[in-house]
Amino acid sequence: MKKRYILLIVSIIMTIAYIDLVDSFKHFDKIISQMIKLDSDIKTEVDMSYKKP
Repeated sequence: MKKRYILLIVSIIMTIAYIDLVDSFKHFDKIISQMIKLDSDIKTEVDMSYKKP
């Protein structure tokens, strides 16, 4: 009977950890996409400044 409760508690903890991990990856994905967008905006601005006479 104790093994069943321990298994249940471990399963709940692992589920919470998995959900937290997925949420963290979504947050990292948002940060990385913003960094890529900023990098492309900077490159565009630099290219435009070189083309001006």
